[in-house]
Amino acid sequence: MRSSTLYKVLAALMVLTAAALLVTHTTALGTLALPLSAQVPCGVVAGFGIGVVAAIMSVAGGELLIPTIVLLFAVDIKTAGSL
Repeated sequence: MRSSTLYKVLAALMVLTAAALLVTHTTALGTLALPLSAQVPCGVVAGFGIGVVAAIMSVAGGELLIPTIVLLFAVDIKTAGSL
């Protein structure tokens, strides 16, 4: 994948994550309330995707990991940051 394409994809992911966090912060939305049988596979898929992105970018992946934990598992952002 060309670098410019990769940067565009990553920028779109960051904008979508920021929009999702903004919406959940400014409105009174409930949590996803997924059953554990759905949270585990979603977490595994998200973790794999975050690992791939982190490997390509050569970063730790916290830019995607913390919002994913907050949105998927309904954990406070401070707790998610220290996980």
